[in-house]
Amino acid sequence: MSITDGPKKFAENPTVATEIKKNGTEHFGFDQDGVQKQVSAEILLTPANVGLGNIENKTINNQTPTFTIAASLAALTSGETLTLAFGKLAKGITKIIEQLDGKSAYRGTLIASDGSLDDITKTGFYTCYSSSTNVPSATESYFIIHMNSNVGVVAACQIAIGATTGKMYFRLKIDSTFGAWSTGITPTEWGYLSGTSSNIQEQLNLKSNKADIVDNLTSDDATKVLSAKQGKILDENRQTNADNIVLKVD
Repeated sequence: MSITDGPKKFAENPTVATEIKKNGTEHFGFDQDGVQKQVSAEILLTPANVGLGNIENKTINNQTPTFTIAASLAALTSGETLTLAFGKLAKGITKIIEQLDGKSAYRGTLIASDGSLDDITKTGFYTCYSSSTNVPSATESYFIIHMNSNVGVVAACQIAIGATTGKMYFRLKIDSTFGAWSTGITPTEWGYLSGTSSNIQEQLNLKSNKADIVDNLTSDDATKVLSAKQGKILDENRQTNADNIVLKVD
């Protein structure tokens, strides 16, 4: 037989065609009839002859694995197939692209001058013109922070900060409908205590210091406050005087 008559597949004769022997530069195999033949390594050691007939003859960088994008985000697991791993990776990359789609290099999405803040459906950072629809006031542009709830776009909240005044506004979206914007507060008012028109320091400035408390009944300083001790003395004196009053009856 010629060299080209060497075995096509060892698996066709599993009882005898189970090994490859090498003696120097000579390679030996068995044909389908179990007859030993000397053949070249190129013929004997083909992918099909050694059980690799389904493997493409490509470098690692040129492999073309096939996969289906995973239905949901999932962590990679050690030992899983490339098909499954690539499906998970593709899902994650798709989500990243969705988040970055339409954003500038500064990671802020600009709402068109005739666009509406009600149409935002993705959590993220935005900017808009004063002419955009549903802004807090048409007097300035805004920086917008939009946050969806974990149940999707039916519930969300938006925070708008005026680009000129710095005023901050807030509104909620419930059952797919946005409520009205809150009254805007200025950066100064951000520090105000609830129910007041002053911040903590201003409220502290209104308190009486210990040095400003007068513990006597002789001071006439209108900027001082009387101690509780002296107030008690005054009350006792008032009661004593009341008890000593003698009513005259004509």
